Amino acid sequence: MNILSWTDAELDFEPAYNVHGKRLFPWQNLENPDWESAWVMLPPGEVSTPHSHGENEIFFIVEGAGKMRVDDESRDVAFGDTIYIRRGSEHELANHGTGRLVYLSVWWTPSEASVRAARGVTG
Repeated sequence: MNILSWTDAELDFEPAYNVHGKRLFPWQNLENPDWESAWVMLPPGEVSTPHSHGENEIFFIVEGAGKMRVDDESRDVAFGDTIYIRRGSEHELANHGTGRLVYLSVWWTPSEASVRAARGVTG
């Protein structure tokens, strides 16, 4: 069994994204998963750096509240919300609350077959 625990003091600042995080891989016995993940904390008053990338991503909000923007759409998000971000979509998350905003981020590169299927291409 592998268990990873963390405290705020153990989170690494990631300047490219303006967030504090703890990446979950590589595990001792699982070095090349098909997906990656990280616990992420956004302090009050902060906004993550707007960015896009070639992976699909899901945010699971586990503490706090904020405003999520994906491309031209924005929504308030809070504990219990799950946000799917399609690869290539510009996104950012703002913490306008008084407490920290914590989420689990999981990202993966889609297979060519799934990309073709999403475009309606068969074969």
